Amino acid sequence: MNDSEMQANVNMGDVLNDIAQEIAEMLGRLPDNAFLYAEVDDEGREASVFTEGKDGIFCHKPSGEMFALVGELWEAADDDKKWAAVEYDVADGKFEANFIFPEQIDPEEISDDRRERALRKRYGDRPITYPPLNPDPDAVTLDDL
Repeated sequence: MNDSEMQANVNMGDVLNDIAQEIAEMLGRLPDNAFLYAEVDDEGREASVFTEGKDGIFCHKPSGEMFALVGELWEAADDDKKWAAVEYDVADGKFEANFIFPEQIDPEEISDDRRERALRKRYGDRPITYPPLNPDPDAVTLDDL
């Protein structure tokens, strides 16, 4: 591993740790059993945070900081190792990130379908509750994105 690769790995490790801390901030508690699914490319980024509860799985609206951190994680990767999606689990005070690369993704498939497949793999057929969409499109703020 050359110096550039080592630095990229250190930077990515720091950002992954920051993501766990941001999930804790978002949830207002330790992020155990939290799951982040995110996709990034040159066009933009998506991120969703999920937690398990007695009544099913809950999707939490990501913070602006989460979007920034996901972008920072993508930028930290070497150009020849840019990932397309990350599945990020937090359990027992540790995190594990599984990166999915562009050649592993069907370009004809929409990101919602990939996210749902990742959720089914992790949670099975348990019900998932999503936050309500903003009912007033004129009232969308940066916090809604």
